[in-house]
Amino acid sequence: MKLYQIYYDSDSKRTIDSKFIPLNNSNPSEPSWYEFEPIKKVLENENFNDEEYVGFFSPRFFEKTGLTAADVIKVVEKSKSEVISFSSDIEAGMSYINCFIMANQKHPGFLALAQKTYRNVGINLDLLKLVSCQQRTIYANYWVAKYSFWKVWFSYAIKIYYLASNKNNLLYKKLNQDTFHRGTSNGYQFKIFIMERLINALLEFEEIDAEIGINYDKYFSFRNLREEFIKDIFLLNEYKTLFLKTRDKEYLNLFNNIIQTYK
Repeated sequence: MKLYQIYYDSDSKRTIDSKFIPLNNSNPSEPSWYEFEPIKKVLENENFNDEEYVGFFSPRFFEKTGLTAADVIKVVEKSKSEVISFSSDIEAGMSYINCFIMANQKHPGFLALAQKTYRNVGINLDLLKLVSCQQRTIYANYWVAKYSFWKVWFSYAIKIYYLASNKNNLLYKKLNQDTFHRGTSNGYQFKIFIMERLINALLEFEEIDAEIGINYDKYFSFRNLREEFIKDIFLLNEYKTLFLKTRDKEYLNLFNNIIQTYK
């Protein structure tokens, strides 16, 4: 098991959990790629066996989830799953039809660009029609997987990287275009959000459900969410799950009816 936590400077280094492996990204050669650059370096230069679990977490992991490295290790040690999700933003994963539509609301133009990018690298999904339940929704790179799966993920990730690095590619300008994030439209490019959601596209494309490694009770208590809201989002996820099992569109109607009450 190799679980890394990325840091960017002395301040973020101080937040690294002692049970994670510190991963230095304080002097990136390609700063616009943020977390992908150190992940890429590890996957290109370190040796793992196919059954070994590997994961990469940001310095804000505890802040977003309330989980420690010890919590993660405890789950991974007992798991036999190919992919284990420790994703934050569970409420977003449950309350949107899929994470790509959610991203399009925050980054207008994201959906069309993600569709073109994924198809360009061989992932043929209709993102507009996709219905994703919580087991296939992961944010912020908060997941652990066997190295055999990371190899698959990286084979697509590196293609996206080259699409965004080749000025002669038709998608180059759009992938490197800034988008609004964390109160600014300077320094955050579409490519990093498309790369971050690659795991979601692959879980759908490969038809794999991730094991949920996060403790729901601990997470919702940590986030101080209202009990009524928690019940609603679980019901939303259940409607999506039932639709996927039955293909009965009435479940999507029920999903949308609840969503409307929050608008």
